[in-house]
Amino acid sequence: MNDNNFGNKREISLPLRLKILFGASQTQAFYGFTCFFMIPIWGIMYKFKDITATKATKDIIILYTIIIFIILVLLFELKHSLKAIPLLETGQITYVKININKNKIISYEFEDKNGKKYNNIIKFHRRETLTEGSIKEVLYDLNNPKRNMIKDNLRIYLDLKENNQFKSPNLPEGLALLILPFIAFCMILTSIVFAILYL
Repeated sequence: MNDNNFGNKREISLPLRLKILFGASQTQAFYGFTCFFMIPIWGIMYKFKDITATKATKDIIILYTIIIFIILVLLFELKHSLKAIPLLETGQITYVKININKNKIISYEFEDKNGKKYNNIIKFHRRETLTEGSIKEVLYDLNNPKRNMIKDNLRIYLDLKENNQFKSPNLPEGLALLILPFIAFCMILTSIVFAILYL
């Protein structure tokens, strides 16, 4: 497949960064689930105030194992999206054909601007969007083509305009995406503070 060599840096505005970080419907759903899940945890932890530490220890460990798991998932999502931003800004765009072998391993191959070939195995992706032979957009680092990603792996639709810039949402739309993440992180932080003060 041939590269689209645009050569200029794409501007990633603040609202667009917020969309990349928090705009996926799955991401918003997970933050919403986190908010909902923290409510009964608060109730359980409140009852622990009147229980001796020894009796509560086992239940507290279980609760905080769940909370830590939630935090790790949220951090993984953020890390994945943050790593994608530099590629979205300066990455070269090429089109690849998806290959799926008999062991269900998904991979693709592309050539950089110098004609050197690279193979990549997809480990984390919305696999329902990938079929044998389907064509996908890939962004890769010109200086290090081993750094590459399928564009729709971000789970949001990014519209690339004719001037090689991504269409950006307006500021209110971007800020609105922060509501559920903000509430979720506040609830998690409150739970941790509660535990330190009362348990």
